[in-house]
Amino acid sequence: MIQKQVSPAVFLEWDTAFFGKRIGRVLTHNLKETEADEVDAWAFEHKMDCIYYLADGSDHSSYRAAENHQYHHVDLRVTFHMDLTRWVHDEINFQQIRQAKEEDIPQLQQMTRYNHQISRFFADDHFDREKCMNLYEVWIERDLRTKEHGLWVWEENDRPIGYTSVQYMKTEYAAEIGLVGVHPDFRGRGIGLALQLWVLQFFNKSGVKSVEVVTQGRNISAQNLYQKCGYRLKSIDLWYHKWYTNP
Repeated sequence: MIQKQVSPAVFLEWDTAFFGKRIGRVLTHNLKETEADEVDAWAFEHKMDCIYYLADGSDHSSYRAAENHQYHHVDLRVTFHMDLTRWVHDEINFQQIRQAKEEDIPQLQQMTRYNHQISRFFADDHFDREKCMNLYEVWIERDLRTKEHGLWVWEENDRPIGYTSVQYMKTEYAAEIGLVGVHPDFRGRGIGLALQLWVLQFFNKSGVKSVEVVTQGRNISAQNLYQKCGYRLKSIDLWYHKWYTNP
């Protein structure tokens, strides 16, 4: 029996359409030298502009192969985990927290344009800056309108000044934190912390058993926030991009 050859990478339709560049992603997180050659062959065959690769941070050989094949390190992916079955906290009740509404979208999008510039896309000069900002505008709008996603805001003077979005998988009793941000003029008041604690309480009451959140290695304030909430570090992995065409 002839075995079907497994592709070493996958074509990313959404990223390709959004950025206007042909983009793919390496399927393994533990790239070997021979596999890196196979990815290159696949990329040339499919006329790729860029390949993403998320390397297992606990395996040094996984990123050595990437660096030997001219992949560029653009970010650290820091993942935190919360076991909600062990989470104990006093009742949280903030009158300023509510679910986001359609009319909030323009103000939320304005905040996301500038709140998420510590990301692998902004770290890579091949991506247009305006497109990078648009990415988070699309993201927060999706979280408001998509089933099994949620978006909560902190409101003052009838406008949202902070937000947190989530995705939850009811069948798995698990959830993921998405976008988190506070307007620059209102930072340092504990708004981000209050939103996170409120969301954890909401999940706990809803039967969610575990929550994960991902941030960037350079985003120290976010890491401090999640640790204040009781999250524990789960993993640190490495994002790489390889470009086959010039910007």
